[in-house]
Amino acid sequence: MNIVKKNFKWIIVGTVIILLAVFSYLFFNNKQVVINEEEEVTEGINFIDNVVNLDIGDIYQLEVNFVPETYTENVIYIVNDESIVSITNDGEIKALKSGNAIVTVITKSGKYTANLEVIVNSEDIVLATPTIAVSNIELEGTRVNLNSGETYQLKYDILPENATDKTIMWETSDARIATVTDTGLVSAKQSGTAVLTIYSMSGVQKSIAIVVNDMEVSLTGLELSPSNLVMSINDTYNMKVSYIPINAINQTTQWASSNSSVVSVNNGLLVANKVGTATITATSNGISKTATVTVQNDIIDITSINLDVASLELKVGKSYQLSVSYLPTNASNSSFSWSTSDGSVATVSSSGLIKALSSGAATITVKSTNGKLSTVKVTVIEDESNQDYSMTVEEVLLNFEYLFLYVGDTKKLRATILPLNADQSVTWYSGDNSILSLDSNGYIKAKKPGKTTVSAMTKNGLVAKCIVTVRYPDITIETAATNMAVGSAITSEEVTLINDHLASYIDEMGTLAEASGTNVLRSKVVAAGFFLAYNPYYKVAYNFSGKDSIGKGWFVKWGNATNDATYPVKGIDCNAFVRWSFYQVFNKDIGTIGRSMRTSDNSGLTVGAIAAVAEPGDVLRKSQALMGGTSGHVAIVYSVDRANGTFSVIHAAGSRVGVTITNYTHSSSRTIFNYLYDMNYIYGS
Repeated sequence: MNIVKKNFKWIIVGTVIILLAVFSYLFFNNKQVVINEEEEVTEGINFIDNVVNLDIGDIYQLEVNFVPETYTENVIYIVNDESIVSITNDGEIKALKSGNAIVTVITKSGKYTANLEVIVNSEDIVLATPTIAVSNIELEGTRVNLNSGETYQLKYDILPENATDKTIMWETSDARIATVTDTGLVSAKQSGTAVLTIYSMSGVQKSIAIVVNDMEVSLTGLELSPSNLVMSINDTYNMKVSYIPINAINQTTQWASSNSSVVSVNNGLLVANKVGTATITATSNGISKTATVTVQNDIIDITSINLDVASLELKVGKSYQLSVSYLPTNASNSSFSWSTSDGSVATVSSSGLIKALSSGAATITVKSTNGKLSTVKVTVIEDESNQDYSMTVEEVLLNFEYLFLYVGDTKKLRATILPLNADQSVTWYSGDNSILSLDSNGYIKAKKPGKTTVSAMTKNGLVAKCIVTVRYPDITIETAATNMAVGSAITSEEVTLINDHLASYIDEMGTLAEASGTNVLRSKVVAAGFFLAYNPYYKVAYNFSGKDSIGKGWFVKWGNATNDATYPVKGIDCNAFVRWSFYQVFNKDIGTIGRSMRTSDNSGLTVGAIAAVAEPGDVLRKSQALMGGTSGHVAIVYSVDRANGTFSVIHAAGSRVGVTITNYTHSSSRTIFNYLYDMNYIYGS
């Protein structure tokens, strides 16, 4: 009995000691407020945004919340790295260079503090789908002479050699003259000139002229331009020679000067040596043409030149004589050179006589000897009165045999009917109207990915076909949408376009991951996040609130509306972004199971610690944020470089900015994130 009483006495003493210790701890540590995950904040301060993402040169005004609102106190701002951001006494920060800095706000009493991370973007951002665009096409030659019936393989190089998409298309300006396959094989059909153009998907294009001669077409004449020329001593000038007909076989010229001491000539290049006059002779295949060149000490240059019309419409087969005026009227040189932008549509003689050859548009340019220019746009239309509808259509040709388009691209197909005076009308057909739209004039608009055939049918049943392949553009920094319309919802058509691309992109990344033996679900989640930042159509945000009738999440444009129920989204916050990314793949809100995720036991993770164990698709948590928590920040691990101890995250860095990728490339002992969720609960091991 005494033993029981004695033990009871010590139990009472021990209990009192424990209670005193707990009381002392709470009393003497009341200057630091510890917020547990399940506790509610009753008093303190915090930043409105826990992470701010800026570009170099940006200025951002910090905003602090007091809890409760009735509590106020003066504050002091401190930044841990003033080389990255500067800060004023009023809390205005300016981004100075790329990197990460911590801004701390402290109440003057020292009772409360709060931290905010400032991320200044690096110009180097990792791409989710690295692509190397075509920057140049080296096409061998600028002109090829062929006889009708001949074929010729064009030679070209796509640069750089490691470009990831070397898809090209060929177009002919006149299928009557020459056609070209998707591999660059040219077929010469009848005499004339056609321009062949090669296109890359990145927009690079190059052209080459194909001059087709009838067999044994002989040269019948030459023209020199100008026929009279005045030069100053030491001047040079390139004399232009034109061959008649244009498709004559022999187009080599020998040049001679009647007085080389006055004017010398080398392959058409004139050099004025001294005052005097010389006759320049051009000879080709026994046919000669001369021009008179006068060299004098002082010449009067033309200062302006004008044509009698600015634009002109002609029917096929018609002609028009242009008239030239110039100032000053006493200029020494009154001879001009003429050129056409498309000889298959309209030609121009050395005197300015235009001849309309086929429907289309061409620009005629007149140039003075001292380089003054004037132009006229010529539109050539078919002359219905010339068509003989009783004549049988023998062939129908298209300007493209193959087309490669991105969703949203447009292109015009042109049909050429032979003979030219037969009925030129065709009816257009699409093999799949869901892939592209096609109007009665041959205009195509790509609607969704797929492959189909567009056909042009003549009235007597002849058909020409073009194979059209439609793809989505790559998701890269370079292709990211730039429009950021404020306060206007995007249309349901636009929503469908982006959501369809999103689904396709996620599936594509999953397929690539499966083929490479990596985790399919992780790849899909990272792809969803990357797409939200860099889709190539519209700068948009999902306001995560479940699945709507069109896609996953309410879809609105970036805007500045603050209290507008229709357009409430100014950006997408970090929690909503992470939940949205997972929702695209798993079709459920991980916010409801977030607290069951496995977490590392280590709190206060540094860059190196994260890089040592993280995997793409993992979730990082800072402070109290956890899929809908009250404060802090969450991000999805994007890429990891274990060898260098660095990693990057894709995240929505605050309510006022968009989704971005941030690289943590510095070694630091300070805490970057507090928790790493390895996500095996979701992905599987």
